[in-house]
Amino acid sequence: MWGSCYVWGMSAHAPWVRDINATEFDTEVVERSFDTPVLVDFWAPWCGPCRALGPVLEQLTAELAGKLLLAKVNTEDHPGLAQRFRIRGIPAVKLFSDGAVVAEFVGALAKSAVRHFLEQHLPSEADALVKAALQQLEAGHTKAAEQTLMRAVALIPSHARARLLLARIAFAARDAQRLAAHADAIDPVAPEQETVVHLQQALRFTDECDSAGGESSCRERMAKNDGDLDARYALACCLAANERFEQALDMFMSIVERNKKYRDGAAKAAMLTIFGLIGRDHQLSDQYKRKLQILL
Repeated sequence: MWGSCYVWGMSAHAPWVRDINATEFDTEVVERSFDTPVLVDFWAPWCGPCRALGPVLEQLTAELAGKLLLAKVNTEDHPGLAQRFRIRGIPAVKLFSDGAVVAEFVGALAKSAVRHFLEQHLPSEADALVKAALQQLEAGHTKAAEQTLMRAVALIPSHARARLLLARIAFAARDAQRLAAHADAIDPVAPEQETVVHLQQALRFTDECDSAGGESSCRERMAKNDGDLDARYALACCLAANERFEQALDMFMSIVERNKKYRDGAAKAAMLTIFGLIGRDHQLSDQYKRKLQILL
């Protein structure tokens, strides 16, 4: 249990500090970090700088009162963990969040420097609100999630992840004005900016679908004339607008196969937009990028 650690003569058993062994590392550090960030201190009893840094880490963990957990790994007792995380010098400190190392440092830093390190890398109140909003979205509570995200951007107006989620909500509501407002609030160099641009481009799918009379109308036109590329393109847009991405990609691909230059390469451009929406590493992105490469 957390709180079982006794550190170099300190009198209190801190409730957020404990020794960790190799068997429980994945459960108590990696998995636990999805709920609460975990700071891991790789140390050894013979290490003087470790003895200086240890109390500093515990004091700052206590100040954060449950917003951070401190896991201590004795590298003498658990050399496998030291090898796993490529520890070449101690004390070595790694901060885990959402199952991965997000920041680290080596050496016995002063308390002020460690505090600055934590302030830079620990999730903010806005981050916590975004995490809560994600849970609300997963539960289907879109309106509550939107309100939670608005609280996050009230704290940090340019919070990229919050703005991206708000942009996605606006996209689902087909609200171009709100989507643009959230896009404009994201720092242009933030990685989320690219996804927001793709969302704005994807609104054209809805416009194209609506102007063609909707999915049923497009299918009726294709039933009468399978070579009607305008109807085929509009149908693909309808599918994409409703996030039926695999079917949409198939339909856009069929246009590229029939006419690579259709509307100045509109089908290929639409596929690239979908890749941006679902992620360039998504299985569908990989699959259809390979097909495009073969055709083009």
